[in-house]
Parts: sequence; C-alpha cells; structure tokens
Amino acid sequence: MLGTTLVLGCSNETAPPEPVAKVTVSPATAIVVVGGFGGTVQLTATTTNAAGNVLKGRTLTWASSNTAVATVAGTGLVTGVAPGSATITATSEGQAGTAGITVSPTPPPAQHRIALRMVSGATELYDWVTGVKFTPRGNNYTRLAMLQKIYGGNLELSHSTFIPGYYDSVQTELALAGMETLKYNVVRVLLNGADVGGLADPGGGLSSAYVANVADFIKRAKVHGIFVVVSLEFIPDGPPYSDLLNAQQGALFQQINLYFLTAGGVSAVSLFWTDFIHALAAAGAPLGAILAYQLHEEQYFDGSAPPLSLTAGTVTTGKGQSYDMADAVAKRRMMDENLVYYVNHVRPAILAVDPTALVTIGFFWPQGPNPARIGDPRITNPYPAIAGSTIDFVNLSVYPEVDGLTLAQLVQNFAFAGYLEKPVVMGEFGAYKAYHATEQSAVQALTTWQVQSCSYGFTGWLLWTWDTFEQPEWWNARAGSGLIGDMLSPARRPDPCFQ
Repeated sequence: MLGTTLVLGCSNETAPPEPVAKVTVSPATAIVVVGGFGGTVQLTATTTNAAGNVLKGRTLTWASSNTAVATVAGTGLVTGVAPGSATITATSEGQAGTAGITVSPTPPPAQHRIALRMVSGATELYDWVTGVKFTPRGNNYTRLAMLQKIYGGNLELSHSTFIPGYYDSVQTELALAGMETLKYNVVRVLLNGADVGGLADPGGGLSSAYVANVADFIKRAKVHGIFVVVSLEFIPDGPPYSDLLNAQQGALFQQINLYFLTAGGVSAVSLFWTDFIHALAAAGAPLGAILAYQLHEEQYFDGSAPPLSLTAGTVTTGKGQSYDMADAVAKRRMMDENLVYYVNHVRPAILAVDPTALVTIGFFWPQGPNPARIGDPRITNPYPAIAGSTIDFVNLSVYPEVDGLTLAQLVQNFAFAGYLEKPVVMGEFGAYKAYHATEQSAVQALTTWQVQSCSYGFTGWLLWTWDTFEQPEWWNARAGSGLIGDMLSPARRPDPCFQ
C-alpha cells in the first residue's frame, strides 16, 4: 500500500519580505537658498507596508525633476542650484514619495530655521538648513524686581527683564555668551503685560521702549547662535487689549477664564500677538531667531471664578457652545473644547504675520490621578484636548520633588503618552534649595531627572533658571561654582539621555 507522509515545520524556506506600500518624504516642502546659508536641505524617506508599519533597510533611489534648479544626492541631501521649483522623488520597490523644493535667490526675511517633520510616526523639531533633529537644550532667563501693578497699584516681585530702566544689555550679553560657551541652543524669556513699564504703553497699544529691549535681546541671541522662545503671561493691561478682554467680564466670566472661554479673550490675545510681531519686526528683531511664540507660560482655568465656580445655569462660551454648570462632565468638556478653540484661532493670527513661525503653549502639572496641588483652584488638564489642536509643540513644567511625586506619576497626571504628533519639551525644571543643600545634590537630581525623562518622550529641557539670583530659594545654572549649568550643558553631555 502506497502512503503519503506530510512533514510540518521542516522547510528551510523563509517568507518573502513585506512589500513597500508607501514612501513618505519629509519635509514635504522646503525652501533652499542659492549658495551660502541655507543652500542645502536634508530630506528623509520612510517606507511603510500596507498597514502603515515602518519597513527598515529598504533601498531608496532619489531623483530631481529639474537638476538645473536643485540636485539631490543618494542620501537625500538637496542642493539649490538656481531660483525656481523642483520636485524631489524618493522611490523604493516601485512606490514613490515626493517633496516640493523652492529655491530662492535670498533667504526669506522671517524664515524660521527650526521646523517640524514626521519621522517613524512621531513629530520632531528639526533644523531645515542642516536636516538634523533639533533638541532644545537651554535655560529660562529672567530678571526679577518689585514692580507696581497697573491694575490695583500694589507692588509684587515680578519679571523685570525688559522693563525700561531695568533691562541691562551688558548683563544680557554676558549671559548669552556664557550659554554659547556651554553650547546651549535655546533661551526662554517671559513678557510682562501687567506691570507699570511693561508691554502696555500708558497712551494705549504697546510700549516701543519695552519692545525695543526685547528686539535687542533677540538680536544678541542670534549672534550667539541661540534660539529664543518668547512666552506670554498676561496681555498688556491697557487698551485696546484689556478693553477687548474685559468686554464680557461680569457674572458669568471672570479672572483668567476670560482668556479661554470668551470671544473677547481670543480677539484680545490675537490682536496682541499681531501687534507685537509687527512691532518686533519694525524694531529690527531677526524673527527667524525665534524658536517659538508661547501663548502662555503655564495655562490654567480658575476653578474659583465664574463660570467654573457656578453650580447651576447654562453658559455660552466664545465658541458658541452652551454648557450646563450643574454637570461636572459638561464643565470638563467646556474647558477642553474651548482650549482647542482658543489655540486654533490665536495660532492662525500669528501665522498671518509670521508664516513660518512655530507656536507653543505651556502647562504645569495637573492635580490627578496622583494627588497634587491639593486645594489649588487652578485647573490644568491639557491632554488629550491639546493634542487635538493645531499647536506645534507643548511645554510642560516638571520639577523633581514636586508634591512628592515621581516623574512616572507626573507623566501619568499629564497623560501625554501616545500623542506622538506633538513634541514635548520640559519648558521648566529646576532644583529647590529646601530639598538640596548643595549644588552637587542639585546636579545629581537634575541630571537623573533629565535622563529618566527621555524614556517618557521628552525631547527638550530648559532649566529654571540661568542666573536669577533674585530668587535665592532656587539653584540656578550659575549658582555656586556653576556646576549645574556645566553638567546639564550640551558641551559636557551632548546626549542628554546619558549621565
């Protein structure tokens, strides 16, 4: 009797590799300048299968539609030859992706050098001139003094960095030179709209003297190769900005809630940024040296003020949506939806006057699920709402020892894991002297914190602060022997994810 034997699992054959279904070229568009600065741009191509999973190790062929305008090397490096336009194509296994290249005879006047691109499913900051990923490594720079509030007239310790009579160009120059020596690439500064001598001109509009000081700072930062994040706390406390903001102040909307829940808030902040950017340009500020405009240093809603303090009734916000104040879920939805509405209307106002700018926003740590800031009426819960907005990247304030929480717990409170479309920068981190008696202890805590944060998706770090000796309760980069600034610096630790 003849029989058939079926042998299973003994074949030496291997499954064929998955075919390439799509090729994506990043950035999708770029501006290249003929010769000199900005004469090249590095393109990257990602190959994926039909399910959208990245396929590695695939052969790519690069080609230019017009080599008289732009050429491309086998590595994807594009070089401008003459003014005009060209399409760069990357091909793999019969599939092609393209990028549009514009070659300009001179750089655009406000072309921002740092942009965004998607790499392996995640968005990152990159330098469009070199094509290299850009990792913000820097410091917050601020001066503090007792200043008089425009509204109320009381004296408070506040940001005097650019206040006429307080701004010190020599001190600024020394600080920026010190940052350059240690190879820091970003500095964040805070604008002051609430105090006498700040952004608000007594006659209305913006103070030209204040703006001139900001422009001087940006010019000096550019010379030292440092990009600037310009961050807002409060808009100028004067007309026309405060008039627009306060137009709806009353029983239903008060305090900072006016910014994010009313049409007047959106209009006032949009007008401020429009006027401010125009004024910076008129003062000769090199706008391209600005990494980003930050809508708020640390955004929050005030739970102790209307409408969030209300327990009954219906409120209609600037978005045109009505919410039931007796319903906690409706209140949460009101905050989430209107934060997105706010960002999605203010950001276009900025881009209308500075088209290639990046726009960011900052937040401090939410109060749960790990209990934090007990009794604090300030409500902040940025994700997932902010991930659905058009904001370019996010700044989070994340301090060691805060409320006794670990980094893992703080990250859980922020709940940003998985939102890869928004790069996350640690816009503030620092060491409190009450917890660290020596700079050696502070250095150990800060470097460990930074290294740990890499595994949670942070892609940038700004120390609080560079040299704010007016705040003696905090260690700063120049305190003691300067060990903190040295050990956190790119000069000492080029890779921030290793100690």
